[in-house]
Amino acid sequence: MSSFLCQTYPPNPPTSRGTSTKIGMSLGPKGDRDLVGYASGKVIVVRDLKDPTKDYIYAGHAYTTTVVKFSPTGYYAASGDVAGNVKIWDTTGDEHILKSEFKVLGGRVNDLSWDGESKRVIAVGDGREKFAHCFQFDTGTSTGDILGHAKVLNSVAIRHQRPFRAVTAGDDGGIVFSHGVPWKWNKTLSAHTSFIHSVAYAPSGSHFVSAGADGHVFLWDGVTGDKSGEFVDPAVGSAAHKGGVYSVSWSLDGKSIVTSSGDCTVKIWDPTTFAPTFIHAITSGKGIDNQQVGNTWTKSFVVSLGINGLLNIWDAQGEKLVKVVEAPQRSITSTTMMQSPTLLFGSSDGRTHSVSFASPTEVPRLIPGAGHTNLVSGLSSSNKDASVWSVGFDDQIREIRSGVNGLEFMGTSTKTLSQPKSVCASPSGHTYVASVSNIEVFRGLQRVATVDLGNKWQAVSIDVVERAGKEVVAVGGEDMKVHLYTFEGTTLIEDGTLESSHKGAITAVAFSPDGKSIAVGDGGGKIFVYDVETRKPIILRWTHHTARVHSLSWTPDGKHVASGSLDTHIYVWCIEKQLKHIAIKNAIPGGVWGVAWIPGGKAKLVGAGADGSVRTWEAMFHVW
Repeated sequence: MSSFLCQTYPPNPPTSRGTSTKIGMSLGPKGDRDLVGYASGKVIVVRDLKDPTKDYIYAGHAYTTTVVKFSPTGYYAASGDVAGNVKIWDTTGDEHILKSEFKVLGGRVNDLSWDGESKRVIAVGDGREKFAHCFQFDTGTSTGDILGHAKVLNSVAIRHQRPFRAVTAGDDGGIVFSHGVPWKWNKTLSAHTSFIHSVAYAPSGSHFVSAGADGHVFLWDGVTGDKSGEFVDPAVGSAAHKGGVYSVSWSLDGKSIVTSSGDCTVKIWDPTTFAPTFIHAITSGKGIDNQQVGNTWTKSFVVSLGINGLLNIWDAQGEKLVKVVEAPQRSITSTTMMQSPTLLFGSSDGRTHSVSFASPTEVPRLIPGAGHTNLVSGLSSSNKDASVWSVGFDDQIREIRSGVNGLEFMGTSTKTLSQPKSVCASPSGHTYVASVSNIEVFRGLQRVATVDLGNKWQAVSIDVVERAGKEVVAVGGEDMKVHLYTFEGTTLIEDGTLESSHKGAITAVAFSPDGKSIAVGDGGGKIFVYDVETRKPIILRWTHHTARVHSLSWTPDGKHVASGSLDTHIYVWCIEKQLKHIAIKNAIPGGVWGVAWIPGGKAKLVGAGADGSVRTWEAMFHVW
């Protein structure tokens, strides 16, 4: 009764307009990797830009995370959250063991920086009594004070060479230059006329740069704090960018910097002559969605983050676009598995992505076209993958088909009669939608039948199976019952309910592959299995979940059922030996919204949910 994690497909960073998103960078303990890290919901994501099979997630925070920065040695990471906590954790082991944890600020931690000896950390952000905290990474002992600021701090950078220097900047528009250690105020630098979003020290420690909402980027002496010059793009005028500059980073050789701006450009600059010269601009698009709000420079790549969540990755010189990383920014709220094998998953912001499991190097892809404008509440693939049907809280049903460039939304949609909660597609081409006040039947995007529930009960979940030439539909309701219907011609005929004793809303229903049984999950975490013919329960003992069951999936042979729940766990149940199960504890932080078996030889299971990630496991049934 065991399983092991095969691969993690992490989410992309959430973004907000007018706010810088911090991206950490590490070469790893051996100095041979291209790792980037960022906050996403309540987890920290670490991506390997060369090998996506080595991506991983740290889920040690109880509050929404804000930033992660790696120690120069590569062995530890420091991550902060909105509650002012900083956690120091191991980056090398699979368990990512917590080294230390400290409450450093009264509010949100906006940025972190390590010293060159990987011993000391400065955290900055929003606090009731102070805006920065300096401490030893292992003991939490204070290493001085950052004074001289009057408003929230957005960025911090420490010189890695002795004598140590630190620069902090934020909403007051000033840069505080501190000597250390212990850290103490030396002077305040004034050049920017608005918020400062980012500061960064050169790897050599000779200079640092600052970038702000005024579009200006300045170069400063790293030891004395004197201003050395300003980066100016002649095409702009007297500034570096037409819009605010949200992030600035140095190349590892210290010969270039990269800036990302709200004017939708990413620019590479040469600071080695002390008279900064504009090199070239990389235009990433137009419009708010393409504003660039974060960046970093790894060993082999330049990375810039758009407000749309796309990670744009160029080569080490910043000249050639290598790839664009697409992944959800928000919680995954629905899934469906195609036979290809490809998983489609919709998220709370209305976007839908897909990922193929044909190869471990495949990565998620955003499905283009006119998608949903609100939470995707249901997805279902039809027979032979001809179409995938999606419903969302924008009260629309939409079709996804394979086009010239892969899966894409079709241009049209149909409005549902009430807010849809779930959808399922039959092999014969009908699509059934469980809405709050209706059960609707579609042929393509044309509605062919409907059942008005009125105020009697609300539909929550739905599934369909073909039996004896007829389509049998099971609808789970808020009334704690499973309602059965038969579709004949153009009429959906009610055919009674299952003999159930559920104590919560029926949140998940799934017919077995042969159509003889149906698994039912409820809002209390209980899972019953019923005989469809007799409508009586045959299994009542699957009660390990402690919260709402969101998803159920049968293996193709009908011998096992996987369940995913709000309690973050996934269980694999055995039909023949009802007391046997495989427990995948804390499978998806925040809750599991979808589980499915991957078509193919091995018993591979995929789960997705609240943290925006997709994970795969291999289950080993031989140990039953």
